[in-house]
Amino acid sequence: MKTRLRKARDIYFFDIEGNLDMNGVDELQSFCSNNRLTKKKIVFNLKSLFFIGSTGIDVFSQILDLMKQNNNLKICCASSEFQKVFTNEGFHSLLFSTEEEAILSFYDGQLQQERELSFIQNECQPISDEE
Repeated sequence: MKTRLRKARDIYFFDIEGNLDMNGVDELQSFCSNNRLTKKKIVFNLKSLFFIGSTGIDVFSQILDLMKQNNNLKICCASSEFQKVFTNEGFHSLLFSTEEEAILSFYDGQLQQERELSFIQNECQPISDEE
């Protein structure tokens, strides 16, 4: 298993590649705890994850539970098999089909307000003294 950490804006992306089994569990736990990311916005991108063993599921669930407490966690690009596993573990609300959807879910309310404000600013013209 390989993990890669990326950052864009204020979101950290974990790309997990390969197999998450007994051999990769320690690496993932260490990676998550060493980066002190429990209070950050995090997206686990599972596009290149091919296998999760039972030990991997248990440990990954524990990590997700810990990070989920701050409502700053999303999972994207999981295969349909992994989506079933995460749904059974109670993480359905964290699942997104694409990285873009996961990102937007962090900012949905804020982006909507920005769009409305932008629309209002573009539509409203300054009032002149003559009116």
